[in-house]
Amino acid sequence: MSGEPWAFCLSFICGVGIMLFWDILHGMRHSFFHGVIGNILLDVLWWFVSVTSFLWCIWETVALRLRFFEMFAMLGGIMLYRVTVSEPLRRVFCGFFDIILKIIKFIFKILLTPARFLDKILIEPFVRNIKRRIKGGERK
Repeated sequence: MSGEPWAFCLSFICGVGIMLFWDILHGMRHSFFHGVIGNILLDVLWWFVSVTSFLWCIWETVALRLRFFEMFAMLGGIMLYRVTVSEPLRRVFCGFFDIILKIIKFIFKILLTPARFLDKILIEPFVRNIKRRIKGGERK
């Protein structure tokens, strides 16, 4: 293909890819990141990847000569993706990252069980004994 039709197709694909990455990050945000800092980091990551990928698409096809049809193609890809496959894929990514989170929690539960047991039999009685001494007035 020549430059302009290839730039149109690549911009369209870039728009779809940008929204696919947004849905992946939405799944991560749903499962892993619940605070403001996590949202800010994921938003910055999305903007960086979006702008970089669009500029790379334009650089590869028409040497950064930005024209209206490329923006139109990217917006068309974004809209077509949102209307057709965004909701099902968003649910798939949320479910996928929920499963990964459950696996990670299970692994940590297995790894931390001995430490919890040691805490219960060694540290808690020691702390209780010290608190009892402080309340009883037996400071040394």
